Amino acid sequence: MAGMNGFKHDCESIKENISEFKKSIEESPYDTKERLAIWDFYVTHNLAGDCGLQISLENYGWDLGSSKRQKILNQIESDLMRIANISKMCCIRAKSIKDTLNESAMSGFHICVDHPRIVLMQKYSVTVDENENLKFAGGGESRIHCLFRHIRNSFAHSNTYFFENENVLLEDKDGSTITARILINKQTLIDWISYIDKEKKYFSIQSEEDNNGNSD
Repeated sequence: MAGMNGFKHDCESIKENISEFKKSIEESPYDTKERLAIWDFYVTHNLAGDCGLQISLENYGWDLGSSKRQKILNQIESDLMRIANISKMCCIRAKSIKDTLNESAMSGFHICVDHPRIVLMQKYSVTVDENENLKFAGGGESRIHCLFRHIRNSFAHSNTYFFENENVLLEDKDGSTITARILINKQTLIDWISYIDKEKKYFSIQSEEDNNGNSD
């Protein structure tokens, strides 16, 4: 079967054996301050929940009032992808993402590690009416929360791969089934912290955008 439309990746890069690059956050190229900030932000205080010490987007100063919640979430996603140099995040409400991973050159142990891209399985629920019409319903999760949930799990389970080109692959699994692969530059994780914590209420770590004078 085909993967999600619009997410085929075809390039000339040599596919790397990712198993040779699997390392924990402690073994990563980040310095001590960066490692502590990454673990604190993405695991201990993950904004998607799944932890006892969640810091929400609202805590970070984002106004998610009901009338503009989706607009703000869309803007956050757009900005996060811009920072990561990714045109669009692939977020799939389905029981499997294996075909999209394959089409995106992110399946198996040999993948392209040069070009940032993201494929995620998103939680969802459906309703069925008496004419057997199906539609997606509430009770799932936002695309932003989906992204941060998978990042948390990848670090918590040490499914992290650090490559010589300074990219990092974050992988989440449900048993042996891959539910997410996130390939980004290692600096992106730092820049995302600075972007979300826009008022610097919790983290003072320096991002590239701060250094370039482009932070909000």
